[in-house]
Amino acid sequence: VITTSGITTNFDKLTPPKIIFTGTAELQVANLGSAITYAVGKGFTLVSNNTEVISILNGAGAEIARLEPYNTIEFTLLDNTTVAGTWLQTVTRPTLDRMTRTCEDWASSANTGQEGWTTSLSGTGSTATTSLSLNGRRGVIFLHAGTTATGIATLWKAGTNGGGGLIFGGGALVVMETSVFIQNFSTAIDEYRLQFGYIDQGTNATQQDGTFFEYDRALSGDFWRLATVSNTLRTTVVTTVPVLQSGWNKFKIESNRAGTRINFFINNVLAGTITTNIPNVSGRNTDIGYRLAKITGTNIRPVFIDYNEERYYINR
Repeated sequence: VITTSGITTNFDKLTPPKIIFTGTAELQVANLGSAITYAVGKGFTLVSNNTEVISILNGAGAEIARLEPYNTIEFTLLDNTTVAGTWLQTVTRPTLDRMTRTCEDWASSANTGQEGWTTSLSGTGSTATTSLSLNGRRGVIFLHAGTTATGIATLWKAGTNGGGGLIFGGGALVVMETSVFIQNFSTAIDEYRLQFGYIDQGTNATQQDGTFFEYDRALSGDFWRLATVSNTLRTTVVTTVPVLQSGWNKFKIESNRAGTRINFFINNVLAGTITTNIPNVSGRNTDIGYRLAKITGTNIRPVFIDYNEERYYINR
């Protein structure tokens, strides 16, 4: 066993099988090393006593895991024919004194789910309802803004609209994950704006506070845009990740404990980081939400949501 608080830890054949990471450092990195140098079945157990997230890289330098605070990941090498290799990952979550975890799959027929979600709908036919399954996925929310040119459909945690949920920072590290399916691109004829992540407004055209993903063809084409907003002051980043039509994408928002850095991931790959205009002071409340707003056109443009998971790390 070795214990380390260094920013970078490099593994090789002589590295002990169990590594404990300590400290409070951000951007700590663990390099698993070249898989070619190991035998199939080689294993490492990584234990975090670090208060921030640790990035795990394979031998090719690609991030293959994020070791969240107080979690344990066991890696087992399945294929050593390339430098990157193929690693099996098994994650063990911490106890409730270190983490609160909520997961909503909308497995019942009610869109309120287990966590008391709220809907806000305007326009003819707009809806946020549970579909039994889509492409083999059960418990999928069917979100669309109807046939009115200015229709809106919003699904959010109860109490979000106008504030009353989470303020980033204050010693809490927050991770939110979800999976979203876009059925149709936004076009000049049938244009819409999609926002999801942490928001504070279900009915208004823009968010006053939040950290979220956004699809707005007029501002970023068919590419995902990242946004943070605090008291209406905004920072936005247009990514190089295209919006996928008729396919599932996985999205993750990850904050540091100080509430000064937000990492955005798409399909487990870092899409961008924002360090400004984060809602991290008193009164700048947000919570998880999905908002679909039509701008032009009368054709239905549905979006599907598969699940939502939040992990909230704080020492009690």
